[in-house]
Amino acid sequence: MTTIDFSFIAEFSRDRCVAICTFLVPANLLLTLQTLSLVARNRSQASIRWSVAIATALAAILVLHVGTWFIIGVITPVTFILLGLASTCLALNFWTTIYQSTFRDFLQVGQTYLEKTVLAVRSVLPLPVGQSRNNVNPNQQ
Repeated sequence: MTTIDFSFIAEFSRDRCVAICTFLVPANLLLTLQTLSLVARNRSQASIRWSVAIATALAAILVLHVGTWFIIGVITPVTFILLGLASTCLALNFWTTIYQSTFRDFLQVGQTYLEKTVLAVRSVLPLPVGQSRNNVNPNQQ
């Protein structure tokens, strides 16, 4: 019977920390963003589940990687930042999986707020010379 040597895996993780984090941090961000995008665009449940599964696996690997540093007593801001990133990605992926309708509602409220904000800012900004607020160029009349 073969056994897994966890001390070897932990040492490997710590020895190659820069390479592991260089891959896991952008991968976590991009896959979580992809999951959010799939839910926002009402894609199929199968594609959302695949995205969530891969993003969750990568976030779990990042948590385990940070755990190897905690085990040997390395407690720095970087370890907490990485743990926070992984936790945020996990939470967002679970939220989009379990509460898709509330997530879509949240996005719709955010979109409405953003549109109102852009319109308010546009109404305050000065217009280029020769343009009016109703987007009609006086020279074309």
